[in-house]
Amino acid sequence: MRVFFVVVLCVACGSPGDESTIGAGPTIVAPAQRIVVPATMRIVTEDGPNDHVSSEIEVWELAAGQRTQLVWSAKLKTGNLTNVGLADGSFEGGLSLLAPWTRYAIRARHGTGQGFTEWGPDFPIRTDDGSVEVFNAQVIEEAWLDIPDSSWGPIDAEALSECAPHVRSYYPGGLSIGPSGDFPGSGLRAKGGCGSSRSLDEKSAFKINLSWDDPAVDGCASTRRYKGLKKITLNNQVEDPSYTHERIGYDFFRQLGIPAARTAPIKVYVNDELWGLYLNIESVDRRFLARRFDDNDGMLYEAGYGCDVGSESCFEPKFNTDACDDPPTGDPTDMTPLQDLNARLSQIPADDFYPAIDSIIDFDTYLSTWAAAS
Repeated sequence: MRVFFVVVLCVACGSPGDESTIGAGPTIVAPAQRIVVPATMRIVTEDGPNDHVSSEIEVWELAAGQRTQLVWSAKLKTGNLTNVGLADGSFEGGLSLLAPWTRYAIRARHGTGQGFTEWGPDFPIRTDDGSVEVFNAQVIEEAWLDIPDSSWGPIDAEALSECAPHVRSYYPGGLSIGPSGDFPGSGLRAKGGCGSSRSLDEKSAFKINLSWDDPAVDGCASTRRYKGLKKITLNNQVEDPSYTHERIGYDFFRQLGIPAARTAPIKVYVNDELWGLYLNIESVDRRFLARRFDDNDGMLYEAGYGCDVGSESCFEPKFNTDACDDPPTGDPTDMTPLQDLNARLSQIPADDFYPAIDSIIDFDTYLSTWAAAS
């Protein structure tokens, strides 16, 4: 079972037929990220053999990890044979790459005067869910929160936090965001730790769940997303008069290849009153994990202030057991994977710590995270 920590039945697989093959096919070099924006995507392959005179590149739909439908292809015999955009090829009749959050695979092969290489390994991608637009730091969106009187008191009562895990509940409210996002009946709650938590009258931070399941309403709420996002996190930045530290910090981590949230500034209004500039921070959920890891199964925990990996009591499971939420893998409140991790770490002999640690965690990423945060 994977533990996350944050700051192939083949249908029409496109066999080359009777053509002879002359070695292994090329891998895909770019896009480097597996979440793509097709309009700006360029596909780059490894160089071909010395007598490389042509290339073929394909994009296929994926279902259950298998290629099912050829969507786009390019046959290159002139120009740059290892670097193409979608305009350099053609789509199959009526198909496109416009569907958000959809899985595809890219593959390529090179040709010489002697024949073609084998098809290279599939490079899986997924189209962006629209959230690239949300976290465009060049655009300051506006969010309008509606907090009715019946929710104001309960939210305010839970707003202030000590330096310890603090459970808060969602209460009915509404959100309008951007030019087209209107979400009445959303769940709203305060957020913030011992330094940033504020009462509602002092510029509280917020979490908004667009698909919140109101316990007072029978049945499950319909799934709603704003440009791919089901939850919105609005940090109040009350500890930073420059309003820049969090944005720079998160960007610094991402530049080092460490999984970290995307951010963008946003103006927030509450009950039609301007509360000021906030920071829209990408919420950590299973879709967040899918953007950054090969799979998003497993458990996710958040550590409290001063928490050590071996101190299980200060970790909080981040996925819940709500039957109306995304179906989890296993029990999301289960602490067993964390306990197993602690046990494996404690069993590594001191004189064999490295490279034995590599079989348990991604130690290079851990070191990068530790160094960046120091």
